[in-house]
Amino acid sequence: MRAQHHLASLLVLAVGFYACGNDPSARESSQPDPLGDGGTFTPDGDAGPNEEPPPVPTKLVLGFFNVRDFGAVCDGTADDTAAFTGAFAKAEVAGGVVLVPAGRCRITASLSVPSAVTIAGVGFKAPIADASETSLGGSWIIVDESLTQKNAIALVGGSVLRDLGIWHRQPAPAEGWSPRAFGWAITMEPDALVRDVWLANPTRGIHGIGRVTIENVRGQPIEMGIQIDEAYDVVRIRRVQFDASTAWS
Repeated sequence: MRAQHHLASLLVLAVGFYACGNDPSARESSQPDPLGDGGTFTPDGDAGPNEEPPPVPTKLVLGFFNVRDFGAVCDGTADDTAAFTGAFAKAEVAGGVVLVPAGRCRITASLSVPSAVTIAGVGFKAPIADASETSLGGSWIIVDESLTQKNAIALVGGSVLRDLGIWHRQPAPAEGWSPRAFGWAITMEPDALVRDVWLANPTRGIHGIGRVTIENVRGQPIEMGIQIDEAYDVVRIRRVQFDASTAWS
């Protein structure tokens, strides 16, 4: 009787294995579509007939968007503005983190960070006095001279900027020298947050409206460091250090 029971169990397991584990169509149909594009996704990453292998969906599922995946080169020469714009558009759908990799990501137009989106780097190596742009380490956004008279990065309410440096391209100091008249390096709407950021050579540093939080910020703003307007609620500014010396060579 016991032998018959074991034999019946083995038969059930064998049938279950064939139906659910050994039939490719059954395995594929049981998988969700992680990319939301209606394509076929198999556990081992194999593509269906006439299909390209599906991309790894990690950054989409977890809400992380590396600007390199949107075409950024971050070599200080290529224009990476469109890559940031594309990453922000994806992250804005449900909120997410736009990752700035180690390197020098050059922008030629103002960036706007949507609400519920964080733009974050990997950290930065603080530049020493008379440092050159090419000596920068970590994650840096390079503000091109074409942004003269314009703000660099606008934080919409509820957005975050952290763990990176922002370098404004200024002319080398010489007799009769004057800095470029850039706008603000960062503008902030209420409930925006700036944390662990270095501001190298901006004409003006940070302009906030209302209830903003600014923490662990260093750098060398030339004309003005921080200005807060319409401060009808609590404004939090902690651990800010601005030097009189310039950072560029």
